Amino acid sequence: FARVVLLDFRQIFSDHPNTAQRIFPNNLTEPQLRIFKELIHYLALYNQRAVADNPSPSYIYNLITSKIYNHLELASSGKIMSDTELSNLLAVLCIDSQNSEILDPGCGDGALLDASYDRLSYLATSSRNPKTHNELLSQVNGIEIDPFLSQLAAFRLLSKNLIQIEAGTDINILNGDIFSNPRPNRYDVVLMNPPFLRNDNPESPITVADKRKMRNAIEGQNLEFFVSRATQPNLYFYFVNYIWHYLRENGKAGVILMTKFLNNEDGEILKAFLLDKVEAIISYPRKYFQEFVVSTVIVILKKGNNSDNVLFLRVTDEFLLLSPENLRELLDNP
Repeated sequence: FARVVLLDFRQIFSDHPNTAQRIFPNNLTEPQLRIFKELIHYLALYNQRAVADNPSPSYIYNLITSKIYNHLELASSGKIMSDTELSNLLAVLCIDSQNSEILDPGCGDGALLDASYDRLSYLATSSRNPKTHNELLSQVNGIEIDPFLSQLAAFRLLSKNLIQIEAGTDINILNGDIFSNPRPNRYDVVLMNPPFLRNDNPESPITVADKRKMRNAIEGQNLEFFVSRATQPNLYFYFVNYIWHYLRENGKAGVILMTKFLNNEDGEILKAFLLDKVEAIISYPRKYFQEFVVSTVIVILKKGNNSDNVLFLRVTDEFLLLSPENLRELLDNP
């Protein structure tokens, strides 16, 4: 355990502004510490045998994150964590190359980046050019305004392959506000599950100051500020508007959006913005985000060289979501 703590994982060990909320090393419970110490001890004794059959032990991430964040508290500010199946689907549908640079500009606990890592690894291995842990980590990038969630995302990615971690291993996750961090034309793929928050939400309204900040950021990237035409824009409208500047030409974005934008009045404003960008819309069973009464769809966007056709795919059997390659095949060969 002492050896692990000495590793220079800056984002986990020191970046949280509140020392009482840092994950390592002070805030693990005694049982967690005991189990973790035993785990490190036996990994040191039986290193090769311990990880030979399981180089990406997700149970270590689960052990640490059993200090669970409050899902309902996050939901009150519009944050809903991404499901594993939907994260995998977004990664498979949007990441075409093993060399893609990926960004999740509101990465939460890192679910979409986790799926992106796996997709990049699969593409590299399939081309007989497998990549190291550090090479894959260098291609996935996140921004997260919540410092605790940014720590979880960092540790989640580190845990993808513990045997290849070195003192110089680093994670490209920034604890900050995406609207204060422009990165124009820098990424091949942007994946996002934006916060859903009504403009007039009585518990946590979008403030005038935040609206001004987001508008300045969007217009500062020479983007059309379509949100101004919506009567009651949801918070995710601003995010969709802003992320467009992150993409390189021919880059793809995969975004989880509320289904209601397809039918309501303000959704017409968003659809007009997406019209020359959207490639496909995928709907699926309502089992996802049910505790927050949110029905969602996946929207696939492309920057430049779009066809005039928009593909609509309605998945009625949830088990199909467990085979994202098959769904990609359906979209590639409609």
